[in-house]
Amino acid sequence: AVSILSVLLLLPVLVVFDQHNESAAPCFSAHAFTLAPQPAGFSPNFVADLARKRYGTTEEDAPPMKDKVVVITGAAGGIGCALTNVVHDLGGTVVAMDRNTTGLDSLQKSLGSSRVVTLPTQHEDMASVAKSADDILSRFGGTGIDMLVNNAGLTYPPDAEPGGRRMNSAQGHDLAFTVNYLSHFLLVEKLLPCLSAPHCRVVHLTSTY
Repeated sequence: AVSILSVLLLLPVLVVFDQHNESAAPCFSAHAFTLAPQPAGFSPNFVADLARKRYGTTEEDAPPMKDKVVVITGAAGGIGCALTNVVHDLGGTVVAMDRNTTGLDSLQKSLGSSRVVTLPTQHEDMASVAKSADDILSRFGGTGIDMLVNNAGLTYPPDAEPGGRRMNSAQGHDLAFTVNYLSHFLLVEKLLPCLSAPHCRVVHLTSTY
């Protein structure tokens, strides 16, 4: 199920990137929301208040997502990067997964925090996804994961030949189907033992062109 908090955390991010070229957009911090017009009631402070209610944070000055762990795929750019900043600003720990290692390094440096764990992952390769899931389990299996955001996705390269090698995944499946569906199915399946608590959520993002 997609919690109301999860959706509301994403909406301000979507507003920002609706007005930018996402393929070239830099990482924005949560404070960059002021750069774009916001729907009434969806300010960063409002989102923080929702997070406090969602996670039962009683102290007004306490980070509402302190000690919460959120796994985000496609975190090196675009919506995933902006969402990583939101969760980090709310006090949460983010496991940032992406195939773009340069982008992950930039994300780590921009936040400069031990609460960001970067995990290079090739979502077109199921073996890479499985290894990353095992790494997450080994690190957070004892404490659990509070949210998994399946954000990574792609479309076919514009110059790809139908049925050609560039339209296939490492295992020989359709590339887009593997990245956009199979890789996230596998990730949910392997991380499910860490997502069994009643408050845990799995959020799936999709796009249209």
